[in-house]
Amino acid sequence: MTTQKLTQKIKTDQNPLSIWFIHDDRPGHLNQLHGLSERLSAHHKIITTWLDANLNQVSWLEAFLKKTNKTEGRTPPDIIIGAGHKTHKVLLFNARAHHAFSVVLMKPSLPLSFFDAIICPKHDKLKESNRVLNTCGALNKVTPASHLTQKTKHLMLIGGPSKHFEWQAQPLVAQIQAICRKHTDKEWLLSNSPRTPSSFMTQLMKLNIPNLCIYHYQDNNLEDLDSLLQQCAAVWITPDSVSMVYESLTARAPSFLFNMSPSNKHKPTRVARSILDLIQEQHVSSFQDWQSNSDIKAPTIINLWEADRAAQWLLNQYFEQRPGKREYE
Repeated sequence: MTTQKLTQKIKTDQNPLSIWFIHDDRPGHLNQLHGLSERLSAHHKIITTWLDANLNQVSWLEAFLKKTNKTEGRTPPDIIIGAGHKTHKVLLFNARAHHAFSVVLMKPSLPLSFFDAIICPKHDKLKESNRVLNTCGALNKVTPASHLTQKTKHLMLIGGPSKHFEWQAQPLVAQIQAICRKHTDKEWLLSNSPRTPSSFMTQLMKLNIPNLCIYHYQDNNLEDLDSLLQQCAAVWITPDSVSMVYESLTARAPSFLFNMSPSNKHKPTRVARSILDLIQEQHVSSFQDWQSNSDIKAPTIINLWEADRAAQWLLNQYFEQRPGKREYE
């Protein structure tokens, strides 16, 4: 796997860019937007406004006819960025009303030509161009660990039923037991997710595995995931948890996948195929590989920081298409 390296330009005397972030209040989409916002602010002065599309739904025809430029006390936007299908009409209406640069963080359900820029995972199969940037997985707010970070923790991240992989609780429990038994000298932290069935957690807790500490994803006693991943010497993840796989890779943590079969073994979904490609390219190790090696062998660490790469690409695209604005460099 390779990612295009963009040249970082030096911040000089800048006028701040006003950026509106349109979201649908879904945690995954918010995570993408926050990740991009943090990296945009690292490369340019920005003023941010956050709008919930669920509270700003406007009739498409009514919005088109009104062509209002009212900002309701907000700083008029230079760039508007949305994540989630519910955001598309609100995004486009405001971009048209304020003559702003429109950006969507996914493969849109509307024609690509409606948007000035599209940032989406490469498994969505959009052809890369001046308008489209393909990323390795969805954007996230994880920062890569530095070479000085102590890698002392061991983590397991559990997802749940999905359309991409078969969820089978008992085989997963058996894999967790095997890892903990093999590495009794290590304390394993395990966290579930909103998709994890409560019955699975009950079954796992009944086993009382001595070197396994089980947490609920909303438990305040568990360290912030972004920081925790940077400190991990090994992270085991269920392959249905695609966002967590790429978060672990971004943190430069040695990443391992529990064994789960694709829902369609003969024709895996594009998301499942992308996970299988990570295994084949040895960026993550599978449970089968771990069993055959009988030890934790670190996968190949890749230089992945897609939120930062996307931020630089987006600023370049904006200033190339809006030459009247103050330059990025």
